[in-house]
Amino acid sequence: MLELWPLKPPLLTQIGFWISLISSIVHTFGCVTNAWFINNEIRFKGGIWTYCFGDICGYYPNKSMKAEFKATRILECLGIMFGTGSTVLLFLYTCLQQSTVVEAVAAFHALVASILIPIGVKLYIDDKSPNGELGYSVAVTSVGGKLYMITFLCLLCDMYWKSSWRKTNSFCTRISKWTQIFIKRISHR
Repeated sequence: MLELWPLKPPLLTQIGFWISLISSIVHTFGCVTNAWFINNEIRFKGGIWTYCFGDICGYYPNKSMKAEFKATRILECLGIMFGTGSTVLLFLYTCLQQSTVVEAVAAFHALVASILIPIGVKLYIDDKSPNGELGYSVAVTSVGGKLYMITFLCLLCDMYWKSSWRKTNSFCTRISKWTQIFIKRISHR
């Protein structure tokens, strides 16, 4: 029988995987919903892909889109790609016990997603007129981006904790040695 986790991966990597999986779902949900911008006076709800006037919904025509709107779409799609890539790589790392290079690439993907997503959201917010309000999709998408940053930090801490560099050349080790040398010099005076 094949076990799901034959060897237990470190706890931070497991936490990073689950946070990455949740952020992939949350961010994708935020991107596909059409509640990015809401104007209740004219019963308008718009996302980055579709819009609705009352009960009539449709897709935005490509010719009439502003550059900022297109950039938001591109950045959010790249965020989905890098974020999902991070989740898949973490799945491979935790379940199939791949090398630590896979974990480093997953951390890089999570970092890139956590940078691209807020930039896309910021472009969208700056482009909107004051005649309506931002909907829940903007908040959900932003949460997805922040969760990718938490994933990156979990993986970074895990890689640092496992590294041999930390054991021999860490900042704390150097401070400790410098402190001991300083105390010896002072005590000899």
